[in-house]
Amino acid sequence: GSRLELPWLSGGVVRNLTLAGVNIVSTRKNALVGAVAGVATGTGHISNVHVSGSVACSGPGCRAGGLVGQMYAPVAIGRSSGAAWVTSGNGGAAGGLAGQSGGTIAKSYATGFVSCGTNCAAGGLAGHTDLESAISNSFSAGPVRGTDDGAAGAIAGTQYGQVTRVYSTGSVQLAAD
Repeated sequence: GSRLELPWLSGGVVRNLTLAGVNIVSTRKNALVGAVAGVATGTGHISNVHVSGSVACSGPGCRAGGLVGQMYAPVAIGRSSGAAWVTSGNGGAAGGLAGQSGGTIAKSYATGFVSCGTNCAAGGLAGHTDLESAISNSFSAGPVRGTDDGAAGAIAGTQYGQVTRVYSTGSVQLAAD
């Protein structure tokens, strides 16, 4: 498969892009990995971007997302989708669109499998959301798997921000670690 990793999106715009069959892997501790960017900050905006393939990080504390590993406010993901298999190591976070989100996710969806190791947050759209985050008019349809000492949710593994008009048809499972 193809491999594309943009480590940092700061104030830029990524739009009208399809990344099919990505294969992104990191073994670093605290890595931030995503098909579009490891980190998105500033006034960055991701619009009409669609990803399939796999995004994985196995190092402790890493955050993996189908599109972005970690995003900060006021970054926004809109009208985008993730169909990637997303996995994160112990103590990290994994999400169909964002591993950790402090920004906005709107009119987007994820259908890929999301899983993470022990003491980890796994979510259909975002693994972990900060207080500044907002998710609206979006859905998740892929299965989410976590361990019983972590958190797993159909929309977010751990949710601190606003959630409006969202739904999920995917299954959520916590397994013994």
